[in-house]
Amino acid sequence: TFSTSVFFRLDFSPAIESPKDASSVQLPSPCSAFLVDGSIQPRSDWVLSLVPSEAELIATMHQKARYSIQYAQRKGAVVKVVSEKYEEYLKDFCRLMQETARRDGFVPHPDSYYQALFSELRQDQGFLVVGSHSGECVAIALVLVYGKTATYVFGASSNTHRNISVPALVQWQAIVEAKRRGCAEYSFGGASSSRFPVKSWAGITAFKQRFGGYAQDHSPVIDLVFQSSWYRVFVARKWLRHYFHI
Repeated sequence: TFSTSVFFRLDFSPAIESPKDASSVQLPSPCSAFLVDGSIQPRSDWVLSLVPSEAELIATMHQKARYSIQYAQRKGAVVKVVSEKYEEYLKDFCRLMQETARRDGFVPHPDSYYQALFSELRQDQGFLVVGSHSGECVAIALVLVYGKTATYVFGASSNTHRNISVPALVQWQAIVEAKRRGCAEYSFGGASSSRFPVKSWAGITAFKQRFGGYAQDHSPVIDLVFQSSWYRVFVARKWLRHYFHI
């Protein structure tokens, strides 16, 4: 019941228009406190339409993306699409995810989480794109497919060979594979937008935007708080986990 709950989370449909300034939201509430935006998932995604041809997609992307893709190819980077036996790449994926987390300052899921995901993934549900250089696996992207949308869910890369731009080539191959599978759009996942800015995502957002596309904003998440003391404990734990990796 609400009387014994700490808080109740409202996550509205993206189709519902919401104020640009989430702090201006005013709704009646029986709660002892009313806090806005307890979001876990990104409030803005970067999406690319796959309707144009491959040639058109390349022509309309930012010149830095085109250069990175071509540079990686010239330097001998190799990419391949994996649609079965995903577990064979689990060790490399977890290793690269740990490197990426340390480099970018976020807390990854435990290896058991990725293991469960890889073991349950079917060929029609998604694929991996594995990028290598000099015989070493240096970048992996996991893409899930649902309906006509392919979503870039997880990506990881090594600290070595970063100057070769293998992640850009991996991303382009993922786009090509999604289009080959008949998808109408490719979602790069979370990104910082003018409506929902995230300063720490500036770099990854710029990387995604270079491939072309548009921002797809979702409405803010609203937490209706019933027990403010326990809610503060919940928020404090999230803050500590994010900044101190505990």
